[in-house]
Amino acid sequence: MFLSFKNVVFAYENSPEAVFENLNFTIGRGWTGVVGANGSGKSTLLRLALGELAPAKGQIYQPCRDLYCPQRTDSAPDGLQALLDDWRPETQKLTLTLGLRPDWACRWKH
Repeated sequence: MFLSFKNVVFAYENSPEAVFENLNFTIGRGWTGVVGANGSGKSTLLRLALGELAPAKGQIYQPCRDLYCPQRTDSAPDGLQALLDDWRPETQKLTLTLGLRPDWACRWKH
């Protein structure tokens, strides 16, 4: 098990409606996409999964360390150049898997 939500309820403080009520799901390791219309709760779901937000009720089990990549791409992410400059085998495998090229930090604005 990679991530599990059990009876999760979440609402923002000033909102009359809950974003999620009794949300239940479990996903295993591997690639998973979160797809939905703007404002449907995708970012909230991911922030709950990372522990950036806490549910009002229910439990979230997330045994692994994960990262959230914001939707904005106006500027290069912090650490991109350091990642591209890192020649350790595990880092090179990651950049290859992600399809990153050595010149991306310089070309970000284009």
